[in-house]
Amino acid sequence: MDNTLASAERWLRVLSMPEGAIREGTENVDFDVVPVDADQREGSPLTATVAVHPSFLPGIEDGLAAQDDVFLALASNGLEREGVAYVIVRGADGSHHLAGGECAHGDEEFLRSRLDGSYDATLDAVIGMTDRHGIERILAS
Repeated sequence: MDNTLASAERWLRVLSMPEGAIREGTENVDFDVVPVDADQREGSPLTATVAVHPSFLPGIEDGLAAQDDVFLALASNGLEREGVAYVIVRGADGSHHLAGGECAHGDEEFLRSRLDGSYDATLDAVIGMTDRHGIERILAS
């Protein structure tokens, strides 16, 4: 789990879900996004084409429908193309959850248990970070 969370190399906050996103196999999807840096400052809106597994799409859609902030953690190291490694959804109340993919199943419950009362603060601190060792330190504290 920590390896997946530490794999983020770029962060994007999703502004809208494209119509007709593919539902089979990993495909390139055009998202309207804003880049997010380690200080959670947002850049200018743009359209980014990223590889996304369809298991992430319902969580992205649900987060946007609830008017939550949806963040894509992108990774490319060792991959054919840059793609979504995991998705963090931050609710208006400050709660966080991992949406879709392998992380959203038993891994999220394990992480919640391990981080005890600091789960939301920890995930919030990870958003925008691309320093593998820094992310690992946050997860270990």
